[in-house]
Amino acid sequence: MDKTENYLQVLADSLDKKTIIMEELLKITLSQKEIANAEAFDDEAFEKSIEKKAELVEKLTMLDNGFQTLYNNIKNQIENHKEQYREEIKSLQSKLKVIMDYNMRLQVEEESNRKLIASRFATLKKEAVQIKKNQAVAANYYKTMNNISTEPYFMDHKK
Repeated sequence: MDKTENYLQVLADSLDKKTIIMEELLKITLSQKEIANAEAFDDEAFEKSIEKKAELVEKLTMLDNGFQTLYNNIKNQIENHKEQYREEIKSLQSKLKVIMDYNMRLQVEEESNRKLIASRFATLKKEAVQIKKNQAVAANYYKTMNNISTEPYFMDHKK
């Protein structure tokens, strides 16, 4: 096994790791949809899912940077000897196709979640505004009621 074959194996391993991370991102995205659709919005669980996704995206970025650097190092060798590395290239291409499929599905789910969350937050905001209005009306009512004297207005004060 020559140096280029070793590098191709490292690239394949990197794509396998990326596939696993993409699967996890999809699971988290689907769980976020469940949280958003739930009767009671669990903001703590949603926040944790966002943090977990941020960690995974950071790992993906590191994998992508490493992949690109390594690929740039062996690009000429691969292009000059395509027939020699044909099987490895086909394997990498099929792994990339799986990753692209995950990427497309993630984008669709993320857009769906974005719309769902925006709608949910708009509803929560309307509810909060209504609660504030109700509190203001109640406070005004109590304030008004406390200022009313118990004496009738049309009582004759003559004796």
